[in-house]
Amino acid sequence: MFIFLIRWIIDAVSLAFVVWLFPNVSVDSWRTLLLAAFCLGLVNATLKPFLLLWTLPLSLLTFGFFTFVINGLLFYGVSKFVKGFFVENFTSAFLAALVMSIVSFIGNILLAHQGKMNIYFYRDNWSTRRYKDSIDVRAKKLK
Repeated sequence: MFIFLIRWIIDAVSLAFVVWLFPNVSVDSWRTLLLAAFCLGLVNATLKPFLLLWTLPLSLLTFGFFTFVINGLLFYGVSKFVKGFFVENFTSAFLAALVMSIVSFIGNILLAHQGKMNIYFYRDNWSTRRYKDSIDVRAKKLK
């Protein structure tokens, strides 16, 4: 329950950032912002997996880029469902969903307590490769 609350707050902060960044996305109040963040999380947890499965052939043809279109459609759909949450057009919804996904991803990595992420930087002095620096990212779920 605590992790759900943290993720909801992260989604609300990322939605507030999107509202601040895009003039075509707006909310009437903080209550509407929290409700829209909750509805976005609920729709992404329940409806998105079915849409991804249903559009799998199209996603394979576009190398997964159609997933961004699905995110934009869900964002636009939630704006039509939640009173006081406005998105002017699909292009704004597409870009807002993309930015919100990136901000939420970064926030979940930094604040989530269920996983651990380590980033290692290596400098390879003895290699004959052109690029001698390496970055290794390891993430694991804590038990």
